[in-house]
Amino acid sequence: TVIDHSVNLDQFTPGEGKGREERFVVVSQLIPRKQIGHTIRAFCDFVRAGHGAFRLSIIGTGEEEAALKDLVKSLEMEDRVTFYGKLSHEELLPVVAASKALLVSTRKDNNMVSIVESIAVGTPVVTTSVPYNASYIRREKLGIVEDDWSADALERIVEENEQYVANCMAYRQRLSHAACAERFLSCLK
Repeated sequence: TVIDHSVNLDQFTPGEGKGREERFVVVSQLIPRKQIGHTIRAFCDFVRAGHGAFRLSIIGTGEEEAALKDLVKSLEMEDRVTFYGKLSHEELLPVVAASKALLVSTRKDNNMVSIVESIAVGTPVVTTSVPYNASYIRREKLGIVEDDWSADALERIVEENEQYVANCMAYRQRLSHAACAERFLSCLK
């Protein structure tokens, strides 16, 4: 039995459903296996398909940061993509809570804390099927799970955002410290 990371729900304030900004967010190390370049290219295609008001916020640092900034420049997306560097939880949670979705393109990860935290603030996730979290994201309709997702997945997460947010809000209690501890204790019986 896999038990997910838990969160203190008192510290994870959900964002407003209809009040969410026209923004996507990435919370990740900027390293090869996270495939942030894929995310940037999919976002660029989404913007060019008629969603020019949207922004992409990238929170994190890593060895690929300079190359990713060069990619953004080459795609002429400097006014749409913002690199924030490393932020504290107090700084990043409001950004995640105000976003339409957390974007994940990982090719190798087990259980991602950023996904749990995103759902805890009511923000849906677009991810690959790689992380463990993908199984319940798909099952509970907390976002979109597709390998090699594209601008089409971003279009769908925006079109059905209210329903995905509602699903995250209904699921978030299962991520609390108490709920995860109960699951752990039930495994010991």
